[in-house]
Amino acid sequence: MRRRAFLAAAAVAVTVGVTGCGIPDESKVSDIGPGPEFGEARTGGAGAGPPARESATTKEMFVTNFLAAVAGEPNKRAERFLSYMTESARPDKVDADAGVNLVRLRKPPVFTELEQGSWRVTIDVVQVGVLDERGTVAQADLKRTSYDFEIAIQSSESGTDSYIVTKAPVDPMLMSTEALELYFTPRTLYFWSKDGATLLPDERYMPKELDEGLRPTRIVEWVVAGASAWLEPAVSQLSDKARNNQNVPYPKDQLEVALNAAAAEQTNGAEGGDVVPKLGRQLLWSLRPYVKTGLRLSIDGGRSLIFLKDDEFYGANAANRVPEGPEQEDAQPERFALLDGKIHRLRESPGGGVQQLPRMLLSNGVNEGILQAALAREDGTEGLRTSAALVFQQNGEYKLRLVSAVGDGANPAAETEGFASMGRPVWLKASLDDGIGLVVANKRLYQFTVKGA
Repeated sequence: MRRRAFLAAAAVAVTVGVTGCGIPDESKVSDIGPGPEFGEARTGGAGAGPPARESATTKEMFVTNFLAAVAGEPNKRAERFLSYMTESARPDKVDADAGVNLVRLRKPPVFTELEQGSWRVTIDVVQVGVLDERGTVAQADLKRTSYDFEIAIQSSESGTDSYIVTKAPVDPMLMSTEALELYFTPRTLYFWSKDGATLLPDERYMPKELDEGLRPTRIVEWVVAGASAWLEPAVSQLSDKARNNQNVPYPKDQLEVALNAAAAEQTNGAEGGDVVPKLGRQLLWSLRPYVKTGLRLSIDGGRSLIFLKDDEFYGANAANRVPEGPEQEDAQPERFALLDGKIHRLRESPGGGVQQLPRMLLSNGVNEGILQAALAREDGTEGLRTSAALVFQQNGEYKLRLVSAVGDGANPAAETEGFASMGRPVWLKASLDDGIGLVVANKRLYQFTVKGA
């Protein structure tokens, strides 16, 4: 028997990364698609940079492109920003080192015609943060919630028309969060906690236009330069004299990193111990998407060590440590994969190749035609609860199928109404006992619950 489930529109406070930059709860939530895939980075040349001013064919496209002009490599930002403006509209000085002001548009831009071929553009925004040259998003400095600027059609000597900014926004170097998603790739760096017990993640944004062969070198430079300002008080730092001696050859089975002797010095953190082995594992974690077999770290003075993805490597990151003691089996995560519309237990997962799927997935028709899935397990007040949120398509619409089980008893499946689009569902960890989750459908954020039928 199938039950009807209902999705409630959710007003949720969202945090961008771990920078402390808030998105207000009254804002709309857009479906931005899947995030970066885990695993090995693809090799190749440079990716796409932001579009040139002349590429826009409509005023709406021009504004979108203008708010992406400063995306990409830091040393090109000022030139690209100024290229979108007439000479009279350009500010006297653009400080490219000041960072890029990230904004999220609350709604589409509003165009007010001033005269034939010119418009005043008004954008309502949320200040998200400041992107610096090391790919860090820091807390927003600006408070402004709207901007006005003017654009016009400009004819060239060749007779081709294009759009141009004739009056710039009050604050320079604005970039939309949409441009951040299109022209940057999230990369996670790691830094040792001050007590030397574990590695802590530090998310950065790398320009896609940077040649793939130079990206490992950029990551090494970022690691040597130190953690983001928000994370800095909690982590160990290398000497400010530490330097990268050479580019990291890539692609290559074994990456080679060469640092000067100052890189073996630590200015704070746990006293005692050899810094170099920890530095090698830190670099291996930070370069993980680019590493095939291992990493060789050479320090001035002749010392050279090879680091592999072994037990010491995985043990350096608390998120990947294997549980110990009598609760080891219960603490082991069960791993599943979605293939050909069905959920399968991976062979290396606990019970893989032997244990059947969770009982809630065994009912007739539940584990069929699945496009996206989220599984969760949690000890609740009623016992061990397992839940599944499954996206499937029916009659051209996307629906969410919700199933759960407490102990050995599985509840009947519940299905939502249909939507034109739907993203990947997620369960809220703090609310698993109540079976609450979130999903983006029709570009809005909804809350679902297996008890909401």
